[in-house]
Amino acid sequence: VNDHRWQRFMEKKESIDNTIESLRNITLNPNQETLKLLEENGISDIKNSITAYELLKRHEVNYDILQKLFALPEITPEVKNQVEISIFYEGYIKKQLEQIAHMEKLESKKIPAAIDYNEIGNLRDEAREKLAEIRPISLGQAGRISGVSPADISVLAIYLEQLRRREDNQ
Repeated sequence: VNDHRWQRFMEKKESIDNTIESLRNITLNPNQETLKLLEENGISDIKNSITAYELLKRHEVNYDILQKLFALPEITPEVKNQVEISIFYEGYIKKQLEQIAHMEKLESKKIPAAIDYNEIGNLRDEAREKLAEIRPISLGQAGRISGVSPADISVLAIYLEQLRRREDNQ
């Protein structure tokens, strides 16, 4: 990336961050004036105090509406779009990041090469056969095997933890 493009990127990122921060700092209280203002702009009532950031998560709200209501600064359409997407999909993004972290954790949990899958009591027969045939090296790899369910991975993870504890106690 050349310096000019990097500078443009950093300016855009800073504008996004500043806009999000300013939305977090605007608090709306459910008083008569606010409720009337929301109603006039087609926004459903609020029951408790919320921030403009939280209000932007609603389907009927966009930055243009908030800009009109709270005299927010003009921003580029690119920044506006990114702010709206980031806030609206925050919960989904957070959930995906948690799933990624969980998968990375599973990738780091190694399965001993000499494991006997027949010793693991609660594995389904299909999973036991597939695991014995493929011999995955980690829980993450085991989870990607067709016929091995998330429940089988949980059983295997518990078994491996019990195995580790037994080895630590010896």
